[in-house]
Amino acid sequence: MKATQIIISDDSEQERESGDEQHVFYVFAAGDDGDAIGHVQPLQTAQGAMDYARSWARNLRIPYGWD
Repeated sequence: MKATQIIISDDSEQERESGDEQHVFYVFAAGDDGDAIGHVQPLQTAQGAMDYARSWARNLRIPYGWD
């Protein structure tokens, strides 16, 4: 399956349920169905997640629109 999108997700709902103070953003490539393909990268900051997603999108030649 070919990656067609980069998804940034966070664990804020899980944090509230578990009482965990540490926020984590997950960045992963996905196909048209939204299912992850390959590696899921956890990052600690929103800016780090955006930078990682932008780099990954460039490498996979997936268009992105937040620049």
